[in-house]
Amino acid sequence: MGDPLPGLRHDRKLDENHDSDSESEDTLPGTAVKKSFKTTDHLTSNDNGGTADYVTPSKIKKQKTHKLGTIVKKMKQRWNFRSSGVVKGASSSNNDARNDVQNENSQSDSRGNTTRTRVLGGRPPVDDIERTDNANQLASVFTPCLQGIKNHGNTCFMNSVVQCLSNTDILAKLILTDIYKSLLRNHHRNHRKTPNNNCDVTEQFANIVKSLWLGEYKSELSKAFKEVIGGHAEQYQGYSQHDCQEFLLWLLDHIHQDLKTEDRTPKQPRKKITTEDDKASEALANHNGSSTSYIYEIFQGLFRSSLTCPHCGKESSTFDPYLCLELPIPQCKIRPIYLTLVYLDNANKQLYTGFEMLVDDTVAELRQRVSQEYHIPPDQIAFCEMKKDGFQCCYKDSQSLIDIPETKDHASLYAIELPYWGDLQQHELMVLAVNTSKNGKNSERFGSPMAFSLQRDCSFSEIHDFILNQMSDFIRREALGRRDFLFQLRLFDGLANKKYLKEDVEMPLYVETIDRAMILNGSPKPHLKLVVEWDDKTKNSVLTVPNYHPVYNESHISDLEKKFKNSMSASLDDCFQLFTKDEKLCDDDAWKCPSCKKLQQGTIKKFNLWSLPEILVVHLKRFKQATSTRIHNTKLNTFIEFPMNDLVLTQHALKKSGSRSQEINNEVYDLYGVCNHYGSMSGGHYTGK
Repeated sequence: MGDPLPGLRHDRKLDENHDSDSESEDTLPGTAVKKSFKTTDHLTSNDNGGTADYVTPSKIKKQKTHKLGTIVKKMKQRWNFRSSGVVKGASSSNNDARNDVQNENSQSDSRGNTTRTRVLGGRPPVDDIERTDNANQLASVFTPCLQGIKNHGNTCFMNSVVQCLSNTDILAKLILTDIYKSLLRNHHRNHRKTPNNNCDVTEQFANIVKSLWLGEYKSELSKAFKEVIGGHAEQYQGYSQHDCQEFLLWLLDHIHQDLKTEDRTPKQPRKKITTEDDKASEALANHNGSSTSYIYEIFQGLFRSSLTCPHCGKESSTFDPYLCLELPIPQCKIRPIYLTLVYLDNANKQLYTGFEMLVDDTVAELRQRVSQEYHIPPDQIAFCEMKKDGFQCCYKDSQSLIDIPETKDHASLYAIELPYWGDLQQHELMVLAVNTSKNGKNSERFGSPMAFSLQRDCSFSEIHDFILNQMSDFIRREALGRRDFLFQLRLFDGLANKKYLKEDVEMPLYVETIDRAMILNGSPKPHLKLVVEWDDKTKNSVLTVPNYHPVYNESHISDLEKKFKNSMSASLDDCFQLFTKDEKLCDDDAWKCPSCKKLQQGTIKKFNLWSLPEILVVHLKRFKQATSTRIHNTKLNTFIEFPMNDLVLTQHALKKSGSRSQEINNEVYDLYGVCNHYGSMSGGHYTGK
C-alpha cells in the first residue's frame, strides 16, 4: 500500500471500502477476527478530522475459556458458524475475491499446542455466518461488509468507527443473531422508571451493522444514526469535526449502558486484600459495580500503575480499567527537510536539496535557511507541496514543520523562487504555474514550475500565448502560431471541485474565484496558482523534449539521507516500550511515601499491562504542543511500523509467575482494522480500513 497511513506503515495491503462522501464515496471498512488487532489515528479538530491512531487487536488464548458461553450457545442454536472463509453457495468469483482477505492458518507453540487463527485484511470477519434458509441466495449476490457509509457532513470520524466495529466478528454475531434484543428488553425492564431509557443509540447502531452485513444499507440509516447520536450528546449535533477515538469510547460506553446486566447473586463478604490479584479484582469490581456487559467482556483490560520511593524502595500500586491503550510516539529533536528548489533563472533550474531542522521549527525558519543557503530574498520564496496532478497544498510561515510530510520524494515539497515583487505594476498578479499531461484518468507533471506576472485584464488567449512563450525553448515553432488552444488552465484554490479559467470570458482573471484563490495562496504574499493541463497526445506532438528541466541533486544530499535513514520511523513495540518506561516525577509532583511518611522527590512512576482484552484498541497519540515561537498544536507524522500478524505483548505485561502470567503469554493479536486520519491539523479525512 506504499505509505497509506500518515504515521502507520505495514508490509501488507489492507483492502479498502470507501466512506461515501456527499460528493464521492470514500469510506473504508475495518474488520475483526478472533486473533487480531485494529489501529486508529489521532484527531485534529477538523474533518481532516483530528487524528486518532488506534490499534485494535482481538486476542486468542491458546487455552481459552469463553466467558460468554450462554451467548455462544444461543448463537450456535440459531446460526451455523463456519471457518472455511467462504459463505456456502458463493460463486467461484466471490470465493476468489475473498481468498486474498481471509486465510486460515494453523500455528503450533513450543509445546505442540495448535492455535487456529484467521487473518482479515479490511473485509468481513473470519467466521462467516450462514443462515440456513437464505445463505445460498445472499452469497450469490454480495460479499458482506463491502459497502461505504454516506458522509452526512463531516461524519467521517463516525463512519470509520462504525465500519471497524461492524467488522468485529464477535460483536457482529451478537447483533446478527438478535441476542442484543433480549439484552435490551432486560434493560427496559430493569430501568423502566429511568428517563430517556429508549436504547435508541444501540438500536440504530445495530440497524447499520445489519444493513452492511445483509447488503441493505441506505443513507437514511446513517442519517438516523447521526441524529440519534446528536440527541444524546450535544457535541455531536451539527456538522463539526471530531476525534474518532473520543467518539469510539463514547459509543462503546453508551452501548455498554444499554446492554449491561445486573449481577443478582448475593454479595460476598469483603475479604482482606493480601495480593496484587486481590487488589486488581477489587479495582475492577469498584469500576463495574454489580453490572457487566458484552462490551466490557471483550474490550476491557487492566492497567497497573506503580510509584516507587527513591529513598526506601517502597512501592505503591493502583489498578485502572481501560477500553483503549493510548501510546506515545517516539520523537526526535532534529529532522530532515527535503525539498526541490526551483530557480527563476538558472542553467540547472531544479535542485534537490535538504536541511537539518528542529522538529518544532516553523515554515518561516525554513524560509530563512533557504534564503541564507541559496541567496534568495525570503519574500521571493514560495513553499508548496506538489503531486502528480499538480499543486497539493501551500504552507504559511506560521505552520510547524511537523505539517510537512517526512518524505524524500522528489515530487513533494517545492521552494519556488518568485520574481521581485517591487517590479509588479498596478493590476498585475504574481502567478505560479505547473504543467501536467493527462492520459485517461492519470495525470503526470512534467518540466519545472514557472513563476511570472500577468496583467489582470488579459484574455484567455493572451494567457495561453504567454505560457507557450515561457516554454518556447522546448516547443515546436509551428505550434507557437496555432490559433486553437493546446491546453486548459485549472485554478488551484484548495477545494475538491476543479475550477477552470473560461475561454469565452473576456477577462478571466477578474472573476471572484480568482480573489478567493489568492487569499489561500497568501505566503509569502498573495499570488495565483495555475495547473496547465495538456492532453498527452497534444503534448507529445508539440514538445521537442518530453520532460525538460531535470532535477539535479545537491552534493550533500546523500550524506543527509544516510544520517536520517531510520530516524523518522518507529515500531509499535517502540511505542509500547515508551509507554511502560520508568518515569522520574519532577519536583512539583512529589509523592508522600507511606513508609517514609514524607514527600519524596524523584519518585519513579511506571505503567504495566495487567490484563489484556479480547479486542485491544490502541490509540497512537499524534498530538504535540510545539512552543518554538508560540504554543500551538501539531500532528506527528512519524511512521509506525506494526505487524499484520502475531503481535505478542508478553514483554510489556507485568512480569509475574503463576497462572495469570501464563495467561498473558498465550495472548496473540492480528491486525484487522485501522481508523486512520489523513492530512494535518488544518485539514484532512478519516477512513476505516
